[in-house]
Amino acid sequence: MDDMEAMMVVAGEILTVLGYDVEYSTNGNEAIKAYKAAKDEGNPFDACVFDLTVPGGMGGEEAANILIDYDPNLVAIASSGYTSSDVMSDYKNSAFRAVLPKPYRIKEMSDILHELLNS
Repeated sequence: MDDMEAMMVVAGEILTVLGYDVEYSTNGNEAIKAYKAAKDEGNPFDACVFDLTVPGGMGGEEAANILIDYDPNLVAIASSGYTSSDVMSDYKNSAFRAVLPKPYRIKEMSDILHELLNS
């Protein structure tokens, strides 16, 4: 989930190269709807990457907090280009299991997903 289309596309391309299927959302409301629909259809997401800041819309932190109540097994990754976010420096006290700073790097994204999905 990212409100900036270019960042969303880059992340999606990296994930596709890594062998993942990708679904896109531009804000927290869309992400929640997509997550619940996929789970209800029996094809749940393995992980979600949430941009923390969405001007004028629901950001990733709020969306992840809502989804963790819906699904305690949510694998949420916080993403931001701003290092001043409390979540980016202390994600263990949030709904997130990892952080992925922007700009995205293929190896870093691969390592984080591998660790989260194979542990």
